[in-house]
Amino acid sequence: MLRGIVAAIGVGLFMVGATPAVQAEQVLKLGHVGGSGSAFSVVAQSFASEVARATGGAYRIEEYGNSVLGDEAALLDAVKLGTVDLVITGLIGPMPKVVPETGVLILPFLFRDEEHVVKVLDGPIGQSLLEGMRSQGFLGLAWAENGFRQLMTQDIPVRRPEDVRALRIRVAKGNIMPRIWKGLGAAEVVELNVNDVYAALKSGRINAQENPIPNAWGYNFFDYQNHVTLLNYIYSPLVLVINNDAFDDLSPETRKAFAQAAHLAAQASRDFVARQNRELTARLKQKGVVFITDPDLGAFREALKPTLLDLSARYAEIVNRIQDTR
Repeated sequence: MLRGIVAAIGVGLFMVGATPAVQAEQVLKLGHVGGSGSAFSVVAQSFASEVARATGGAYRIEEYGNSVLGDEAALLDAVKLGTVDLVITGLIGPMPKVVPETGVLILPFLFRDEEHVVKVLDGPIGQSLLEGMRSQGFLGLAWAENGFRQLMTQDIPVRRPEDVRALRIRVAKGNIMPRIWKGLGAAEVVELNVNDVYAALKSGRINAQENPIPNAWGYNFFDYQNHVTLLNYIYSPLVLVINNDAFDDLSPETRKAFAQAAHLAAQASRDFVARQNRELTARLKQKGVVFITDPDLGAFREALKPTLLDLSARYAEIVNRIQDTR
């Protein structure tokens, strides 16, 4: 059985086979927390379109974005139970608590560049992490992209770790971020859900946050952020997962169709994020946002060394494999 599953979801290794026999349309619910025009929604819409095409309309994917089915913790519970069939989630949230092995992917300064990311996530390491989710009630179909995370501040240019001491920075709840920014010496680290960040910026409760640029733009954070430090310090993958029973109920041909659709949706998200980064950087510069393109990354790595050693200890073997991937 496992061999058949692995073969069915081998990303990029199979083309869709013969179109499944005509049958009554089956509707599957897909939930995520992203807004309209986010990388989450790009993945959802691309996947839905490809599934409809590849199955001859036998399957329809209904997208429920913008947290209407709950936050990421609630969505992971729902896909485990099967009350939601598919979920797109990031790793800056509860996923590493549910599937601890995935936490390795959000270690600071793990990836050299985008090419390195793709080789790891689309190769044996990424595939093994997807398959390892099975024991939690869902199966990973593909790794998509939310982008490299950057630091954004109000009136505070950050070039070296000592500049972080002036920051009251928001981080997402329940992950490694508080340890990172406390390790860098931030004046205050505030854990907030993303939907509460805009009000905190407006009130002055916080003066900094970190996100991929398209995320920050989508939530209008640049209304109160006028400096961007290009740290590329953490890569934010997205992962598309499907409930075990929902996947097992598919025919072998349809499993291949879903795997191929997930692969194409992942690539669509990577293209989207790359395009958004280019276009938004140009627009933000026109609006007066200052981009710091030459922060002292060596100093940041040195300042984080004790924290990194502690965070990476449990992942030593896979960290070495990732760093050796060329």
